[in-house]
Amino acid sequence: MIEKVKKVNILVDKDKENEILDKLFHLNLVHISSFKEEDLNDFSCFTKPISKTSYQEELYEIDFALSIFKQFGVGESGFFKSFFPDKQILLRNEFDKIVENFNLKDFYRNMSELSSKFNLLIEEENVLKEEKHYINIMKSFPFQYSIFSGTKLTKSICFTVKNRDLAILSSEENSFLSDIFFYPFETEKDSTKAFILYLNEDDDRVNSLIKKYNVSIIPHLENITGFIEEEVERINLKLTEIEKEKTVIKSKIKDYYKFKINLLALKDFYNSLKFKDNTLENFLQGKEVALLKGFVKEIEVNKILAVSNDKDCIVMISDPEKDDIVPVSLRNIPLFRPFEFLVKLFGVPSYSNVDPVPVIAVLFSLFFGIALGDAIYGLVLAIFGFFFRRKYREDAGAHNFFSILLYGGIMSIIVGILTGSFAGNLFELYFPSGAITGVIKSVRIIDTLSPTGSVNFLIFAIGIGVVTQLLGVIINIITKIRGKNYLDAIFNGVGWLLFLPGLVLLLLLSKFPFLKIFDYSLIIVGVILLLLGGWNSVHSFMFKPVAALVNIYGIRSSYGVTSFLGDTLSYSRLFALGLSSSILASSFNMMAQVIGNMFGGFGIVPLLLVLIATQSLALMMSVLGAFIHSMRLNFLEFFGRFYDMGGYEFKPLGFEFKNIIVDNKEEVKNNGKHGNSWSSF
Repeated sequence: MIEKVKKVNILVDKDKENEILDKLFHLNLVHISSFKEEDLNDFSCFTKPISKTSYQEELYEIDFALSIFKQFGVGESGFFKSFFPDKQILLRNEFDKIVENFNLKDFYRNMSELSSKFNLLIEEENVLKEEKHYINIMKSFPFQYSIFSGTKLTKSICFTVKNRDLAILSSEENSFLSDIFFYPFETEKDSTKAFILYLNEDDDRVNSLIKKYNVSIIPHLENITGFIEEEVERINLKLTEIEKEKTVIKSKIKDYYKFKINLLALKDFYNSLKFKDNTLENFLQGKEVALLKGFVKEIEVNKILAVSNDKDCIVMISDPEKDDIVPVSLRNIPLFRPFEFLVKLFGVPSYSNVDPVPVIAVLFSLFFGIALGDAIYGLVLAIFGFFFRRKYREDAGAHNFFSILLYGGIMSIIVGILTGSFAGNLFELYFPSGAITGVIKSVRIIDTLSPTGSVNFLIFAIGIGVVTQLLGVIINIITKIRGKNYLDAIFNGVGWLLFLPGLVLLLLLSKFPFLKIFDYSLIIVGVILLLLGGWNSVHSFMFKPVAALVNIYGIRSSYGVTSFLGDTLSYSRLFALGLSSSILASSFNMMAQVIGNMFGGFGIVPLLLVLIATQSLALMMSVLGAFIHSMRLNFLEFFGRFYDMGGYEFKPLGFEFKNIIVDNKEEVKNNGKHGNSWSSF
């Protein structure tokens, strides 16, 4: 259900607005809202204050430290953990100790120094690796590398030249090469590396030879000065030292990881304070007083009224007005609560709308179960969901997600039993005369792999679509009645609720002729109401007849015959998904059997390996398809009939813990998980 809320206006002495804000923050009950533009016109003598504190520096330091842990791969890892990290639990007094004692500045400075030092080591390591690569190229060079420094009168270069060009060079420039120092020091299959030392006055001649004979100069690194053996020893020694220093830094960062929960606690703390200080901008300040507007849940009004007992402020409670944008708080029984996750994923309904969570809980589970449609797959998914639901019971988001998988798995077990699908035809193929196979056949209602069964399954899926669409129309009628749009509820609500079932019953008149009068009555009354709805929707008399006619098509109305047919047929995807899951699983069963037979008496091992691998793949594909298409049928085909997501979530001013879980109990339940020293930094 959508919880009832009250509008609250708080008038406070201007000098005590921060004090009142702190009280509201610790109460964690009031959703603060900003004043509308027209309200500002009514309070022209009031101004809006500007928040002075942003806590950006603290939040940057926290994010920087957390990014260092991620950069060095410290802590939790793995594909599953990346989506559902374990939220750690802190007692309230532990959280308070972190806030009071943890020195974030020192911790940030230490992490920053380690990161900077590590980056410098990486840069130095890259330079040494570049030198090592160069030495590998020049490994046969026999002289000291300092020879490349030359003198005031000489220059030197190393180069690579193709053997064919070298032969021509040696022949054509023999006299010049005799006048300079020319020393080939490494010959390979196609090329030769050579060194020349020449006078400065021969520089132009050397450059012309380089161009003429396609010579490739080997650049010289200034850091290298000694013999190759000395340089190799120097580089390897330095690389070893750098690796040791890197290991020390990584070890220190790994030790600091135990303070990650401190960082996460402070991140939630400062984000909450930032939200509180930003809320200060929602005040309207006058010369002597300040005004704040918000909303509070009806069941918690008395707690807010208690704030005014100290006479520092005046609290005024009233019902929301029609043009107010009212925040929405969903409250459902534990069985349905996980499906609030799906509704919020699509968008929070408006305050005047109907809470769709209970209906979505039933429909999503049903759609998912039909689309997956296998008892063994459902059992595996239900066990998976049950296990991780318990594991993440303190994390609301993860708990809700795995609860949805649990419910979907249970529904898939039921559908699988009724359709006789147990990992496809696993039992029928491998144990055709077994007792379990006999039980499966005896309880099976529809054989989806048979022609008749497939047709019945398709009709069943489309029938679900018809019922779901009519349910959406009913909810739309309720919403319009709650909004006091009575004529629209009758003409464009009840009209469709009579006309559409009448169209469906036309298909059944050949089998049930006694329904003819009833069916025609539904269609006639429905058409009349729809025509009146279209007639009433425009003011110009000239266009009223046209509007009445097109209302049935759906142009003037929120619905239409074509929309009904299209959306209803869309539910045939449930049939397609359920059938494809069974066919795919059965195909993998036969493939595993063929592979097992190829190995004769030893075929049981490859058969099981192939069976487990292929069925696991089929399970993941089927679950993904069932989840996506079940959401589509709810969000697009069903929500399109009535849903108005014009609302936004009720978010009270107070601490919001996104990264940790704070337990207000006094007893320690963490088994020493947080035994680190809070005042170490």
